Amino acid sequence: MPSEATTVVVRRNITPGYVAQFDDWLRRFIEVERRTPGYLGTTVIVPEGSETVRYIVHRFESEAASQRWENDPERLAMLAEANRYSTPLLDRQTGLETWFKIPGIPSVLAPPRWKMALVLLAGATLISVTARYLIGGYLATLPVPLAAFLMSAILVVFLTWVVMPNFTRWLRPWLYPITGNPTAPASS
Repeated sequence: MPSEATTVVVRRNITPGYVAQFDDWLRRFIEVERRTPGYLGTTVIVPEGSETVRYIVHRFESEAASQRWENDPERLAMLAEANRYSTPLLDRQTGLETWFKIPGIPSVLAPPRWKMALVLLAGATLISVTARYLIGGYLATLPVPLAAFLMSAILVVFLTWVVMPNFTRWLRPWLYPITGNPTAPASS
């Protein structure tokens, strides 16, 4: 059975007065991380209105690749430096549940994978059909790699910022039923 991609989300609370030092450290840290076999990417999120918080999202092709990085001596030495400027809070996820992660609620249990897959399939189908209807003729005139890239970009953008946030909000009672999931998020 193939291994699943692993996402590690670290929240770093930066000590006031050390933001510049932390950001310099983070730049160097990511440069080292990029050399790790199985590394897929890193995203850094600075919440609006909070200069001293960083969410760092590390993605690896497998749990084994993530573990190699976590045990890397250079990484461990660099973390000792980061701990002088900040304190960490770690959250590890695998697969699609990162689409459903609710910031600020670390105890929420992810919906079952089959539910996540159905919601994602419905969203991707909606976007694909709509895009093909609106720009299918234009896509047919492009070289296949470019058309595939444009279609993928449309899917990623609309899934991330439009469809999945709305679908998960609309389907919250089904995705996070109160029965059997006492830590489900309250409806807003």
